[in-house]
Amino acid sequence: MLAHIGQYLDESKNNNTIIGVAFEKALAKAFEKYYIKKYKRKIKFSVSQRGDKTYIFVCANKEDYMSIVNIPDRFRIEVVNKLSKCSHITGHKPSCKGVGGYNLIGFRQHKRKTKMNGGCQEEFPIRMIQCKDCGEKFSLLPSFLPREKHFGIDIIGHVFQSMLLFSQSIQGALESLKLIGKGVKSKQTILNWLRWIGTLHPATILTRAGVIGSGYFQEDEGFEKEPNLRTYSVFMVDPKSQLVWHADYIDHVDEKNLCASFEKFLQRVSFKFIGVTKDKWEASTNALKAVFKGIWIGFCHRHCLKKFWQALMKYQEETKCSQKEIKRLYSKFKNVLETSSHQVSLKRPTGDRTSSIKKKLIV
Repeated sequence: MLAHIGQYLDESKNNNTIIGVAFEKALAKAFEKYYIKKYKRKIKFSVSQRGDKTYIFVCANKEDYMSIVNIPDRFRIEVVNKLSKCSHITGHKPSCKGVGGYNLIGFRQHKRKTKMNGGCQEEFPIRMIQCKDCGEKFSLLPSFLPREKHFGIDIIGHVFQSMLLFSQSIQGALESLKLIGKGVKSKQTILNWLRWIGTLHPATILTRAGVIGSGYFQEDEGFEKEPNLRTYSVFMVDPKSQLVWHADYIDHVDEKNLCASFEKFLQRVSFKFIGVTKDKWEASTNALKAVFKGIWIGFCHRHCLKKFWQALMKYQEETKCSQKEIKRLYSKFKNVLETSSHQVSLKRPTGDRTSSIKKKLIV
């Protein structure tokens, strides 16, 4: 049949009569109607269209995830109810205001298959939610399972650390993975990871995406525990959205190196820096004051509570007071700290607030 139609088309090329022109137009319309439209419906996108329909929430490992994913009430409290604080508008209908929250609606049809440490493939159930306002459905993915990747985040992170921090070659990173039994066999896989992660600063990526920081951050430094290599990582994270705005490696955590690191961050954003919570490392405190003029600096509760508990232990040894009294003092002190949020703790207390805090500290 197709050969017969082709013969008619060839014969009609030189036929400029009214019937010949009409015949050619009719064949073109019929071909578009019965063949081209059907073909278009079968086209598959090479890039997944699920990106706008996926929320990624903070979850460090599979043990924590499996302890909550099959318990609806607990998952709703620890994950779903917190989404309103950091929800995005992508994936919702244009008319959706995103204020109604979400309902749990079961699991994805197929479990997520991912290679974890040891090279074994494991399956993870993925929860689904539905927006109460517009009815759109979303997947909830734990952060240790990278979206559209077949390997866990620990394996991918090991490759990045080997290549970007310790300057290993692709072959060297591949061999190191074989030694620890993490099951990556292809160099192309590693190249795909490098292209996926990119080389842009986190603040540059967020700014291009239209994200505006709140002005409040948590800052900390960590020592990279590797033999014969003295390197520190520096991070600044938004405490509300949990977005990493700054990540850097430095040789020493002195004031000079920290100033240079913070200046890289400052050059890439345009919003105002209001405050930072951190530990009491003096070099980073001085660097923050030097780079971010007029910034408020608050000290995090974790270090404070730890030292207060140690002080209470010494107090108990000296006074021989009961464990119940120690717990009462600790609970009262902890309650004072927890009455303030991250932002409130960075603001100068007014006279009334100062007096109320002093009253709470009286035991």
